[in-house]
Amino acid sequence: MAARLFISRLRNHKDSYGNYEQTGRILLVEDDPKDVELTLTALEEYNLVNEVIVARDGEEALDYLYCRGEYKSRSSDNPAVMLLDLKLPKVDGWKC
Repeated sequence: MAARLFISRLRNHKDSYGNYEQTGRILLVEDDPKDVELTLTALEEYNLVNEVIVARDGEEALDYLYCRGEYKSRSSDNPAVMLLDLKLPKVDGWKC
């Protein structure tokens, strides 16, 4: 089983009317831990407040997107953005 890493950076913030809103999730599909850390650091430096879900291979990403396996009980709304490495173990990014 591939290593999984979940990093929650979800924060509520106020919109232009002063109401709290939630932002969409980002699915980061990356097998290199250094690239994961680099991406998360860059997102944080730009003050993005989105929740970031990290999948370590293409199979895990597909399980997440289709609510299969370990992700069977997650909410069915899909991420707003997916950052996808193309060279991945198990199922590569071209097949995701």
